[in-house]
Amino acid sequence: MGKKVIYVPTCHSTNLLAEQVLADKGNYEGTVVITDHQTMGRGQFDREWETEPGKNLTLSVILKPSFLHLESQFLLNMFSSLAVKKTVSFFAGYSEIKWPNDILINNRKISGILIKNVLKGKTITNSILGIGLNVNQEKFTNENAASLRGMTRKQHDLSVVFSSLMENLESYYLKLRESKCKALENEYHNSLFGLEKEIHFESEGEFKGIIKGVDKMGQLIVEVSGKNQKFNLNQIKIHSKGWLGEK
Repeated sequence: MGKKVIYVPTCHSTNLLAEQVLADKGNYEGTVVITDHQTMGRGQFDREWETEPGKNLTLSVILKPSFLHLESQFLLNMFSSLAVKKTVSFFAGYSEIKWPNDILINNRKISGILIKNVLKGKTITNSILGIGLNVNQEKFTNENAASLRGMTRKQHDLSVVFSSLMENLESYYLKLRESKCKALENEYHNSLFGLEKEIHFESEGEFKGIIKGVDKMGQLIVEVSGKNQKFNLNQIKIHSKGWLGEK
């Protein structure tokens, strides 16, 4: 990863810029678009991604996972989440994956991933991984956000964190290319925030349940009142207060 790095001091969105790069027939897999200041960064459901200029990593990675069948596209969430989690854990000591691909430390979000796939029939011809990783930012308007600096009380070299992230993305992507899917699935499962714990959820209303895992389509499996139910991303979200009993 990162064999070709396109750096721009500021841009509206690295994902949108990566889409423009894809229009160039000379682009190749592993191209990274990175900026110091992203003015219109977005996360899931078009939520704004808050980032202070020059303090964090905001980037997009272009992949060409044509070897991956459409029905297995959630593996892209798995490999990228595991790569970011490993990076965060290296510097902070510990982290978890909040389904489908947020990275948490102590119930606070430190990184998010937004994936856009380009399809041709049942083949994924191109994929753009948008990654936001909070590194040295100290203040957030959202009390549930966190950074490496806030969690470790240390200033971190962005280039060092970036190199670690690229190494981990390449390592996990190679596992995906080598069809080591079961190993990725198991590691992702064991990294899930709330696994086998009773936590709050929001759907049409608020309810409590126990996360049991994720199926091959990426649906979250939750035990509710003794029965397993499956939910898509647009059907459920994990409540911000997390564990039952927390304020």
